[in-house]
Amino acid sequence: ASCSGAAGCTDSAVAAAAKPSGSDEVEVSTWMIGIAMLAFVQLVQGFLGHYQSECYKIYKDLAPRNELCDEYLFTNNLLALLPLFALKDDIMAAAWRALESDPVPYLPFQVPERVAWLLINNVAQTCCLKGVFRTSATVSALSLTIILSVRKFLSVVVSIW
Repeated sequence: ASCSGAAGCTDSAVAAAAKPSGSDEVEVSTWMIGIAMLAFVQLVQGFLGHYQSECYKIYKDLAPRNELCDEYLFTNNLLALLPLFALKDDIMAAAWRALESDPVPYLPFQVPERVAWLLINNVAQTCCLKGVFRTSATVSALSLTIILSVRKFLSVVVSIW
């Protein structure tokens, strides 16, 4: 049973990874780490929401809120790209593997399957982020944090189910 980055996991590797070693119970420490990570993310999310609200107050005379949220979205995405320069070799290797993947069946033109999934994911993420930033322009930071927390909770419940 092997698992490689380029080819993915075989069924036996997935089955072996899914079985707990020794017992059927998950260790409490694993759950505590996950809960601590979620709590940390909630704190950071709340801080960023309040910071963005303050930015809306400071720059409210420059443009309407819907234009400001587009500016914040662009700036956040641009700043998020900077740390990726440290991973450029890994990103290039993954890009070549994606380009070498099998083509999507039933299309009249050739598109590598991994590239198609990447494009679909990017469109979905763009819609989601645009919605979050537009919502942040219309509701308070606390309301946005609650909305996003419920969305994350439902996403986890669906992924577990």
